[in-house]
Amino acid sequence: MEVEHHFEHVGRRVMLLNGRRLDHLDLILLAIRDVTEQRLMEKERETQVGELHHRIKNVLTTVDALVRRTLRDSGSLEEFGRAFESRLGAMARTQDLLVRAPKGSVDMSEILRLELQAHGGREGGNFNLDGPAIALPQDAVQAFAMAVHELTTNAVKHGAFASPEGRVEIRWTVQAGEGGATRVMFRWRERCPIIISPSRTGYGTSVLEAAFRHTLKGSSRLTLHPDGAEFSAEFQL
Repeated sequence: MEVEHHFEHVGRRVMLLNGRRLDHLDLILLAIRDVTEQRLMEKERETQVGELHHRIKNVLTTVDALVRRTLRDSGSLEEFGRAFESRLGAMARTQDLLVRAPKGSVDMSEILRLELQAHGGREGGNFNLDGPAIALPQDAVQAFAMAVHELTTNAVKHGAFASPEGRVEIRWTVQAGEGGATRVMFRWRERCPIIISPSRTGYGTSVLEAAFRHTLKGSSRLTLHPDGAEFSAEFQL
């Protein structure tokens, strides 16, 4: 029989009682074992399995949407292959950050730095980060990371990273919002001698809109300047 009891000096414990009658004697052998830590570990394992199941389900749903939208916006199988491989790589890097995150949150600068460096960016060279530490919750990490991936790949194809003289300046600030929430102002500014306007808007544009307008409950704006592109967004945590 399992019993929970609050002991005066050790607090609440879970005790496993096991009793049996000794052979040929009118005596009972009673064993009491403290299984508190074991039960806590079992509950924690159940929670982790549930979270893993939920995360896998979300990842598969995201991959399915990724395949469909990338295929829809691709002009050929080769174009689809390149775009899908790149986006899947971005997802994998994000999942690696989430697995290594102690409490399920990831610092925003870590996401930016990882994605920019994956595309040949050099901090202090062709990109610069400037802003306070912001821990993005787990449900916002993937959306923000995919938005950064689209901004980075666009810079590689059409903007600052397409030119040796190009540079990306990324700044963000925070303000206290209503009800103790944090309001984040994010600005991605590319500076380059030339900018190639994409021939059409596709999946990348929809990812940016979905990430900041829907998932992060904010707003975003893309502006093209003579010396480069500027993307600004506001969202609340």
